[in-house]
Amino acid sequence: MVIAAGRIAVARGAIDAAAWDAARQASIARSPQDALSTARATAGAELGGEHLNCSVLTVGLPGVYRAFATPLGQPASVTAMVRCTVSLSDLILPGLPGSVPLTFSFSSPLDPFRGRA
Repeated sequence: MVIAAGRIAVARGAIDAAAWDAARQASIARSPQDALSTARATAGAELGGEHLNCSVLTVGLPGVYRAFATPLGQPASVTAMVRCTVSLSDLILPGLPGSVPLTFSFSSPLDPFRGRA
């Protein structure tokens, strides 16, 4: 059980960091499409750097098109949501679930004076 708890704690930290990095990188993109692709690549790289292998990985930016449609000079932000299903099936312990879904999100402000496509 201690190993499973440790794996989940490490995964939480890695997924939280991936959401933070994804939101920050998306917030400096010039278009919603660039923000989406950058957020996905950044989150994947962060999780790969932590050697976290998600059986299911979802990276989304809800409301990104609305944020980028905000007129220059007005405040807006992007929120990155990272969902990773962490496998516990290799730990042979009775009563453990096969996997645990973890979701974290982080918001980062868009620069109100940065050009947007």
